[in-house]
Amino acid sequence: MDRKANILVSILWVITSALDIVIFFVNTLNIREKVTMAVLFLYSVSVAYEGIRSIILGTNIGKNMVIFRLIVGIISIILQSVVLIRYFR
Repeated sequence: MDRKANILVSILWVITSALDIVIFFVNTLNIREKVTMAVLFLYSVSVAYEGIRSIILGTNIGKNMVIFRLIVGIISIILQSVVLIRYFR
């Protein structure tokens, strides 16, 4: 896959990780949401790490994998934005 697309998807997942941290520390008593955000954080960190590692090593990730990561990343950011908007209203 194109190196530029891989870089953009990795940046998307780094942003997702940052949003997970923000949501985790929002004052909420719902432990289920905190656990969900912690799991999403671990997943997004692993995806971002793998993408950045492949950029540094110069290996290519398949086109389908990059598209899958992009779709899941966008869905994750939308869900996290909804949670943040709900708590900061």
